[in-house]
Amino acid sequence: MSNFNFLLADFPELYADAVEAEQLTLLSPKAAAIFCRSTLENAINWLYDHDPKLNRPSLIEPSFLGFNTFVPSAPIAKGTSIYLNALVWSPNTT
Repeated sequence: MSNFNFLLADFPELYADAVEAEQLTLLSPKAAAIFCRSTLENAINWLYDHDPKLNRPSLIEPSFLGFNTFVPSAPIAKGTSIYLNALVWSPNTT
């Protein structure tokens, strides 16, 4: 029995990730956190894909996350660059 059975009928992909996160909660909390984040990101992407009133931001700025308060700007810029490169990179490109 899962806490996420309500997702199964309409959102089977979200359900699969949510259940995996739930099962890993005590075994591997870090892995569970990754699946939780993935599930949340996929849910937000679904909202942007299916609601024409929502405008998807082109980039989430680090300041939006509040990082600039705790970390100097140079590592943030470098981290953003690494994040953007990971989004653009594909194993099929050279």
